Amino acid sequence: MKNEQRDIRLFNTPVEFGLRSLLILNNISPKSYDLQRLIYYDYMILHTSDIDPSQRSLHPSYPYRSGEILVKRERLRNGLLIMKSKQLIDINFDSRGITYRANDLTLHFLQYFNSEYVERLKSSVSWVVNEFENYSDEQLDQYMKQNIKRWGSEFSKESFIREAMNYE
Repeated sequence: MKNEQRDIRLFNTPVEFGLRSLLILNNISPKSYDLQRLIYYDYMILHTSDIDPSQRSLHPSYPYRSGEILVKRERLRNGLLIMKSKQLIDINFDSRGITYRANDLTLHFLQYFNSEYVERLKSSVSWVVNEFENYSDEQLDQYMKQNIKRWGSEFSKESFIREAMNYE
Protein backbone atom coordinates (compact mmCIF):
# COMPACT_ATOMS: atom_id res chain seq x y z
CA MET A 1 0.00 0.00 0.00
CA LYS A 2 1.39 3.38 -1.01
CA ASN A 3 1.99 5.90 1.77
CA GLU A 4 0.23 9.08 0.72
CA GLN A 5 1.47 12.41 1.96
CA ARG A 6 -1.31 14.68 3.13
CA ASP A 7 -1.21 18.42 2.63
CA ILE A 8 -1.68 19.66 6.18
CA ARG A 9 -1.63 23.41 6.66
CA LEU A 10 -1.67 24.97 10.08
CA PHE A 11 -0.59 28.53 9.41
CA ASN A 12 -3.11 31.19 8.44
CA THR A 13 -5.96 28.72 8.72
CA PRO A 14 -9.26 29.25 10.50
CA VAL A 15 -8.04 26.90 13.24
CA GLU A 16 -5.04 29.13 13.95
CA PHE A 17 -7.25 32.23 13.98
CA GLY A 18 -9.73 30.43 16.24
CA LEU A 19 -7.03 29.44 18.72
CA ARG A 20 -5.73 33.00 18.94
CA SER A 21 -9.30 34.19 19.46
CA LEU A 22 -9.66 31.74 22.34
CA LEU A 23 -6.66 33.35 24.01
CA ILE A 24 -8.12 36.82 23.54
CA LEU A 25 -11.58 35.82 24.78
CA ASN A 26 -10.14 33.95 27.73
CA ASN A 27 -8.11 37.03 28.67
CA ILE A 28 -11.13 39.36 28.67
CA SER A 29 -13.59 36.91 30.22
CA PRO A 30 -16.42 37.34 31.16
CA LYS A 31 -16.69 40.20 28.64
CA SER A 32 -17.45 39.54 24.99
CA TYR A 33 -16.14 41.15 21.80
CA ASP A 34 -17.50 41.52 18.31
CA LEU A 35 -15.74 40.27 15.19
CA GLN A 36 -14.21 43.63 14.27
CA ARG A 37 -12.47 44.06 17.64
CA LEU A 38 -11.17 40.50 17.42
CA ILE A 39 -9.79 41.24 13.94
CA TYR A 40 -7.98 44.33 15.22
CA TYR A 41 -6.65 42.52 18.29
CA ASP A 42 -5.51 39.58 16.20
CA TYR A 43 -3.42 41.92 14.05
CA MET A 44 -2.03 43.78 17.05
CA ILE A 45 -1.05 40.68 19.04
CA LEU A 46 1.04 39.47 16.11
CA HIS A 47 2.58 42.87 15.32
CA THR A 48 2.93 44.62 18.68
CA SER A 49 5.99 46.55 17.56
CA ASP A 50 3.74 48.41 15.11
CA ILE A 51 1.92 49.86 18.11
CA ASP A 52 4.93 50.26 20.40
CA PRO A 53 8.44 49.89 18.94
CA SER A 54 9.73 48.77 22.35
CA GLN A 55 7.60 45.63 22.03
CA ARG A 56 8.79 42.52 20.22
CA SER A 57 6.33 41.31 17.60
CA LEU A 58 5.46 37.63 17.43
CA HIS A 59 5.55 37.57 13.65
CA PRO A 60 8.16 39.22 11.45
CA SER A 61 7.64 42.61 9.93
CA TYR A 62 7.08 42.33 6.22
CA PRO A 63 5.98 44.81 3.59
CA TYR A 64 2.34 45.80 3.54
CA ARG A 65 1.43 43.58 6.50
CA SER A 66 -1.41 45.95 7.33
CA GLY A 67 -3.26 44.29 4.45
CA GLU A 68 -3.74 41.31 6.77
CA ILE A 69 -6.67 43.13 8.33
CA LEU A 70 -8.54 42.96 5.05
CA VAL A 71 -8.23 39.18 4.74
CA LYS A 72 -8.71 38.21 8.37
CA ARG A 73 -12.50 38.57 8.49
CA GLU A 74 -13.50 35.32 6.78
CA ARG A 75 -10.79 33.18 8.36
CA LEU A 76 -11.39 34.58 11.81
CA ARG A 77 -15.15 34.14 11.49
CA ASN A 78 -14.63 30.55 10.34
CA GLY A 79 -12.20 29.98 13.21
CA LEU A 80 -14.78 31.22 15.70
CA LEU A 81 -17.39 28.92 14.18
CA ILE A 82 -15.00 25.98 14.59
CA MET A 83 -14.44 26.91 18.24
CA LYS A 84 -18.22 27.20 18.72
CA SER A 85 -18.76 23.80 17.08
CA LYS A 86 -16.42 22.33 19.71
CA GLN A 87 -18.32 24.23 22.45
CA LEU A 88 -15.20 26.24 23.35
CA ILE A 89 -16.89 29.66 23.06
CA ASP A 90 -20.36 31.13 23.29
CA ILE A 91 -21.93 33.37 20.66
CA ASN A 92 -24.22 36.11 21.93
CA PHE A 93 -26.88 37.93 19.97
CA ASP A 94 -27.83 41.16 21.71
CA SER A 95 -28.28 44.90 21.17
CA ARG A 96 -24.58 45.20 20.24
CA GLY A 97 -24.99 42.60 17.49
CA ILE A 98 -23.07 39.32 17.44
CA THR A 99 -20.38 38.97 20.10
CA TYR A 100 -18.14 36.12 21.20
CA ARG A 101 -17.32 35.08 24.75
CA ALA A 102 -15.17 32.51 26.50
CA ASN A 103 -17.02 29.84 28.46
CA ASP A 104 -16.14 27.26 31.12
CA LEU A 105 -14.36 25.01 28.61
CA THR A 106 -12.14 27.74 27.13
CA LEU A 107 -9.61 27.90 29.95
CA HIS A 108 -9.57 24.13 30.43
CA PHE A 109 -8.83 23.63 26.73
CA LEU A 110 -6.12 26.30 26.64
CA GLN A 111 -4.28 24.69 29.54
CA TYR A 112 -3.21 21.91 27.17
CA PHE A 113 -1.12 24.32 25.11
CA ASN A 114 2.39 24.56 26.46
CA SER A 115 5.14 26.07 24.33
CA GLU A 116 7.35 29.13 24.23
CA TYR A 117 5.28 30.50 21.34
CA VAL A 118 2.00 30.14 23.26
CA GLU A 119 3.53 31.85 26.28
CA ARG A 120 4.69 34.74 24.10
CA LEU A 121 1.25 34.84 22.49
CA LYS A 122 -0.43 35.02 25.91
CA SER A 123 1.90 37.84 26.90
CA SER A 124 1.13 39.69 23.70
CA VAL A 125 -2.61 39.22 24.21
CA SER A 126 -2.33 40.61 27.75
CA TRP A 127 -0.36 43.60 26.55
CA VAL A 128 -2.83 44.44 23.74
CA VAL A 129 -5.87 43.99 25.99
CA ASN A 130 -4.32 46.21 28.67
CA GLU A 131 -3.49 48.89 26.10
CA PHE A 132 -6.84 48.94 24.30
CA GLU A 133 -9.58 47.54 26.55
CA ASN A 134 -10.75 51.03 27.54
CA TYR A 135 -11.10 52.13 23.92
CA SER A 136 -14.67 52.20 22.69
CA ASP A 137 -15.29 50.38 19.42
CA GLU A 138 -15.36 53.75 17.68
CA GLN A 139 -12.07 54.87 19.28
CA LEU A 140 -10.36 51.61 18.36
CA ASP A 141 -11.66 51.84 14.80
CA GLN A 142 -10.37 55.41 14.56
CA TYR A 143 -6.98 54.40 16.00
CA MET A 144 -6.60 51.61 13.47
CA LYS A 145 -7.64 53.79 10.54
CA GLN A 146 -5.16 56.49 11.57
CA ASN A 147 -2.24 54.07 11.79
CA ILE A 148 -2.88 51.25 9.34
CA LYS A 149 -1.31 52.98 6.34
CA ARG A 150 2.06 53.37 8.04
CA TRP A 151 2.31 49.78 9.32
CA GLY A 152 4.39 47.92 6.81
CA SER A 153 5.18 51.06 4.87
CA GLU A 154 8.74 51.13 6.20
CA PHE A 155 9.52 48.84 3.28
CA SER A 156 7.99 51.04 0.61
CA LYS A 157 11.26 52.82 -0.23
CA GLU A 158 13.03 49.48 -0.37
CA SER A 159 10.50 48.17 -2.89
CA PHE A 160 11.01 51.24 -5.09
CA ILE A 161 14.78 50.72 -4.96
CA ARG A 162 14.44 47.02 -5.83
CA GLU A 163 12.17 47.88 -8.72
CA ALA A 164 14.60 50.52 -9.98
CA MET A 165 17.47 48.04 -9.76
CA ASN A 166 15.43 45.24 -11.38
CA TYR A 167 15.59 42.99 -8.31
CA GLU A 168 12.82 40.54 -7.72
